[in-house]
Amino acid sequence: MSTLGLSPLGTDLGPWGGPGLITIKGVIPVSANEIVVICDRIPRALDDDAYDDALIEANYVIADIDPSVGDPPIIPPGEYKARYSPTIVHAALDTEDEMQIVLSTDVKLEKHVRYSLTVDFLEGAEGETFAGPNTFEFEALTPIPRYARIAQLGLATDPYNDFSNGFEASSEDGTPTAVGLQVATGGRIVRHGGVESTRKRLHRRLLTERRRFLVLSPRYGTTWPVKQLARPGTLQQLVNDIAAGARSEPDVVAAECVATVADNAVDITLRVRTVDRSVVEVQQVIQL
Repeated sequence: MSTLGLSPLGTDLGPWGGPGLITIKGVIPVSANEIVVICDRIPRALDDDAYDDALIEANYVIADIDPSVGDPPIIPPGEYKARYSPTIVHAALDTEDEMQIVLSTDVKLEKHVRYSLTVDFLEGAEGETFAGPNTFEFEALTPIPRYARIAQLGLATDPYNDFSNGFEASSEDGTPTAVGLQVATGGRIVRHGGVESTRKRLHRRLLTERRRFLVLSPRYGTTWPVKQLARPGTLQQLVNDIAAGARSEPDVVAAECVATVADNAVDITLRVRTVDRSVVEVQQVIQL
């Protein structure tokens, strides 16, 4: 997704893709005012005012979907109508993955509201012709509290300060395990913060089985459906679960995860962007 360099929809051609064609595989919101258009080939992005250039904001039309029904119109329970209509004000290629077009809106996308994005013109960098669907619907992200709160203790967590312990690989199967705490002169426990703290907390959340730390949250950790990973959709559900858990960390503003199964192991790559715009990557191989 945006600036993280991993494609959440894979690297294969889209369902409408083929020789000499460029298609859009999907549209995903990544923040309150950013949307990513994921193509199956690198789009033309010369910024030369050509009508089919990917950097022309006018080529993208975003509209909020009105859920009202009946006459007089009413909004059904569980549906939401936008108060403001957004407009695309900036378009750029992702800095890591040029097949992703990052669009910015002038106002924040409102939580629970559904939007449609239409791409009027597009061309591949090698002259490929635009084919396939050009209108996609999506729901705006639902923001979470910036700082988590432990209800049982009534204390706010510190998102940047953590015990300075790390992980080491097991000699048997390579599974990481936490090493002991470090004690400084005077008997005080060594702590660290910033990116290293974020990376370790992501590791801990990734390797902790769901419901093991109920004091933090009943949803803390990861559910590993080991015997079901061969079923269609299970692996995608797993990476969605991992990315959603990472986004609940108080200093993480965006996260994405990809995973592959090979040689009786799951290879996981998780990337996040923090509030200070740092990009943190966590890679892990889990033996099945």
